[in-house]
Amino acid sequence: MSMTAILIAGTMSIGPVDAPSLAPFRLEYRPIVIFADPDDPRLDQQLDMLEAAEPELIDRDNIVVLDTSPGSALRDRFSPGEFTVILVGLDGGEKFRSDGVVQPGDLNALIDTMPMRRNELRQRD
Repeated sequence: MSMTAILIAGTMSIGPVDAPSLAPFRLEYRPIVIFADPDDPRLDQQLDMLEAAEPELIDRDNIVVLDTSPGSALRDRFSPGEFTVILVGLDGGEKFRSDGVVQPGDLNALIDTMPMRRNELRQRD
């Protein structure tokens, strides 16, 4: 079954949506967009890893966007490969891309170097 879904950190609920734009998340969330065939074992592996890192995702204002729809608007925008993970920043720009499963700690380390994240951390202190 092909779909595009948003998995919200904190609930890890899945809600199918039709060809979403990432615009509603701009300046509020850092989307982790996963493009995959629903039967690809890397998809389950990636989702399991992200679910295990849920507290870190919440802390960094991440949401996970899963796209298994061959003709989606997100695929038109990002031109992913067969399996692709993309980190999108608060500004809506692509910050990282991988054609393999990504360790959540690697995404967290990258996010922690971003100027907006550093500002968030300074404001907390």
